[in-house]
Amino acid sequence: MRKNYGISFPCLEAPLRCYISNLNQDKRIGCNKEGGIFSTDHRQEWEEWYILADDDGSYELKNCAHNKFLHINHGGHIHTSDSSSYGDEDALKWKIRKSEGCTYTLNGLISDRHLVMDDDGNVCATKDPDINQEWHIEFISGELCFISSSESRQLSCHPWSGKLSMSQNSKGWEVWRFMEAGDGRVRISNWTHKDKMLYCGTDGIISTTDTRDVPMDLCKWEVQRAPHGFHGVTIRSFHGKYLSVTSGNICTQDSFTGQHSTWQLGAGNSKHFFLSSLSRDKRIGSTKNGEVSTTHNRKDQEIWQLSKLDNDDFALRSEKHGKYLGSCPNGTVHATQHLTDSEKWHIE
Repeated sequence: MRKNYGISFPCLEAPLRCYISNLNQDKRIGCNKEGGIFSTDHRQEWEEWYILADDDGSYELKNCAHNKFLHINHGGHIHTSDSSSYGDEDALKWKIRKSEGCTYTLNGLISDRHLVMDDDGNVCATKDPDINQEWHIEFISGELCFISSSESRQLSCHPWSGKLSMSQNSKGWEVWRFMEAGDGRVRISNWTHKDKMLYCGTDGIISTTDTRDVPMDLCKWEVQRAPHGFHGVTIRSFHGKYLSVTSGNICTQDSFTGQHSTWQLGAGNSKHFFLSSLSRDKRIGSTKNGEVSTTHNRKDQEIWQLSKLDNDDFALRSEKHGKYLGSCPNGTVHATQHLTDSEKWHIE
């Protein structure tokens, strides 16, 4: 998904969240509330890990449920700790290297020991290369998008049944998470139902499903720019069928069928942003009278809608008051109902 398909400012989830599964054992690393490490067949919150990138090119692995950092202690044993209670921060860091295919090796930055899972499912470390050192990193965070048809309707997931439909709404049920799945493919899950994956059966029937119920490959998709003459992208299943819509009905086609198989991807935040100062941690807000100020709040009056204009210029419109952010010749800023050259911005 890190290709530009017309989304100027993509809506990316951060930090990266993933499951870490051993390739040979097909089990995930979990962490209990005491910080104990175990392996499991499940995919629950205590098996979810944040991947936190450091400036030196290394990474830290933090359990999502219990806020514990995974590391190899000085004795070469797998351990967890709070970063604030551990003396040597470099000992919390990992080198993550991509292997052939879609697997990775994980090595402690200081010890350079390999993270492995033995035949009994124990998570441990070894100095020597091991057949059990290959890991699959299954990303469960990604880029949030609306998937819109040529009829300006959005692909939607029913809040209870998970049934697919086309909707005129642009709410949470219409937001989809695109997650890297390797080999240039993605998995697509509904934002409000993270366990509901977009799925295409071998018979071409399209639906949502829990990934625990079907082979993972059937939940993989390839997103490509639409053929010349069509604006948007195609979304093609693992076995080559095109996601399509005909007369409002969601289906798949064996080949590209023009507008019926062409989709537009829009940022899942509907291009709504806070404008924050990095040094002050304050947001720009406006009042109904057009006054502009900064605040620590994150409320409606601090939300701005970004829209692209001609010549790569942008406009920022207050979500609360409907006024455009502008600048005066003396360097002050204001908010006004009018969109003139003073309300146009260039973003670098």
